[in-house]
Amino acid sequence: MSLSICTSCLARLRISTAATAIIPSASLIQTSSFHSSAVQQNVVKKKTVSVQGARPPKLRQSRSARIKKKSKERPRPPPVGERKTQRKRIVLSNTNALEVQGLQKLGTGNMADAEQIGKVLVLDGPLLDQLRDAKAFKTTQNWNMFRTPSTLVRTETVEVGNDIRDVNESMKSEGAQTMHKLITGEKASGKSIHLLQAMSMAYLSKWVVINIPDCKSHSFHFNLGVC
Repeated sequence: MSLSICTSCLARLRISTAATAIIPSASLIQTSSFHSSAVQQNVVKKKTVSVQGARPPKLRQSRSARIKKKSKERPRPPPVGERKTQRKRIVLSNTNALEVQGLQKLGTGNMADAEQIGKVLVLDGPLLDQLRDAKAFKTTQNWNMFRTPSTLVRTETVEVGNDIRDVNESMKSEGAQTMHKLITGEKASGKSIHLLQAMSMAYLSKWVVINIPDCKSHSFHFNLGVC
């Protein structure tokens, strides 16, 4: 049987195989034929120095960066008594409101005039200071909606004005008298406004007025004083 390779080729093969050095398998780079990622070299990790007091993280503990929550600044509470002052504050005028022309002022001449029924009279001058000091105004009366504090004259207003005028006239002849008058009615029926009107007439007549605000039933007792 003849060989397909000649003897000279075999001789050359022996020389070439003998000349080549044997390469160890450890130095060869192993790659997988089915993966396209780069080969990662084995990197020697540095030893971490343990710090006293620091605990190693647990197995299931998250190692992500923790952001501290910012503490919310709570507003300071108002001083003692300021809330009550704002709640009890009474504004008697509004400069943005329109001014009504032709209004008359409440006085001793028209407080008992029957022709003033259904009209509005202005409370002006030092009378406002006296009514404010006596706490005749209330926060539920909406005085801050008008340019000047005014009041509507009703039939009951003229009746009280006649009673005050009769007492003033009797002082000149008979002497001092007393008058008792009790006002009752449902809620928001105008008892406080009627009491304010009576106090205004009493101040205009130079009477001594004693007011007890925030009562369940509004009553007033006029006492004549020495003027």
